Amino acid sequence: MVGTVVLLTVLSVFAGPGVVSASCSISDFGNSCGVSNTGSGVSVSVTDEQASGGSSGGGSSGGGSWSSDDSGAASGGGGSSGGSGGSSLSGFQRRLPGQPGGGGGGAAAAPAFPTTLSVSQVLEFAPQASAITVEPDGWGIVGAHTNAYTTVSAHTASGTILGRPVTVSFVPASFSWNYGDGTTARTSTPGASWTALGLAPFAPTETSHAYAARGDVAVSVTVDYRASVNVAGIGDVAVAGTVPVTSAGTPLRLVESDQAITDGTCDRHPTAPGCRS
Repeated sequence: MVGTVVLLTVLSVFAGPGVVSASCSISDFGNSCGVSNTGSGVSVSVTDEQASGGSSGGGSSGGGSWSSDDSGAASGGGGSSGGSGGSSLSGFQRRLPGQPGGGGGGAAAAPAFPTTLSVSQVLEFAPQASAITVEPDGWGIVGAHTNAYTTVSAHTASGTILGRPVTVSFVPASFSWNYGDGTTARTSTPGASWTALGLAPFAPTETSHAYAARGDVAVSVTVDYRASVNVAGIGDVAVAGTVPVTSAGTPLRLVESDQAITDGTCDRHPTAPGCRS
């Protein structure tokens, strides 16, 4: 036999009456496998391994042909006893269902990194929840504004996603406030203290709230971060949606007051705590 046959495995052999079916390599077909090639119409199905080269052939009567579902296989001729016929087997690129790809022998290409990541893939890199400050100092007066604010900033973290080194960046985008009495608000600011805003105590702010009843409540805020991922060797990859980070509730005690707390008289500030219209 001339040439080389590489791992070309016979899956099934179908021949005429009296021919035995077997599973063996092409190089052993008709020899150690005990299959006669004297019949006609021999059909062989092969996997997608690679074969190359040619072989001399021939039979005592008639000719057989090697065939597959692919165009890579060539037919071999036969002649009278002792005659010769050419046959060549070329590369097959056929893969049977459920079997891994073959041929080539090269290393499989690494899967492409996605163009967009989900929120769940970056949650482990998210910043810690920020504490809330409620003024005046954890208590408030019914009917007056109680001011709540938090302190946040941009955040970065490094690690790996899908086996690639990454740097994940978070930028605060919006703030969802829960004032603990069934009232919520959404703002674009984390708020600030009355002093930082240049306002008097109990003045309304973007993040303040006036409670209608006394009692104990807890104030919390969910910061929604926009995230992006820088992947080594690839560049920036967007994250679909925002990453929510919710603070623990900050306790607040609400009381009623019969005293006027104003910067001046109730005539000048009729809505101040303790003033009656």
